[in-house]
Amino acid sequence: MLFMQVAICDRDVETSAFPRWELLLLDTPHPLYSSRSILRLEWSTRSDGKWGRRNYHRTVHLDLSDDEINILILGTGSLPESWPDECLYDTDVHTHGGRSPTRENKSAAICRAITWVIDGHHKRFHIRKDSLVWSDSAWGLKIMNQVSPHIVETPWNNQNQKRRLP
Repeated sequence: MLFMQVAICDRDVETSAFPRWELLLLDTPHPLYSSRSILRLEWSTRSDGKWGRRNYHRTVHLDLSDDEINILILGTGSLPESWPDECLYDTDVHTHGGRSPTRENKSAAICRAITWVIDGHHKRFHIRKDSLVWSDSAWGLKIMNQVSPHIVETPWNNQNQKRRLP
């Protein structure tokens, strides 16, 4: 049995009312621990929407079966072979550090970072947010169908920062 994990990280523009997100898919061989799909959301608390040091966070456990998680993880590992023109590597992208999004070197398009791990073997690559992988592949559609319902505007009034997430 293999330990498999995928992390997909989306950091959008520097100013946004929408959250940044990271999707973790974990498939463990241990009989006492089931597979998990965890979506971590982060919203800016600043009134101008820029990212600061203190942000609101929410963790959502997505309702995916062990088989669905396994299929998504294996599908992620096959993306560089299935979509070679859409996958970018660390030499093809840049970031200005801190909380800025990763961008493609040529077009400056914002990219999502994907890390795939199976028994200690890593693949890290990036896919542009406007890529066909997200809109035309069964893998991308499944990921976005799971994430999209949770990508909502700031669920509180930025003027009242004492209020907690529901």
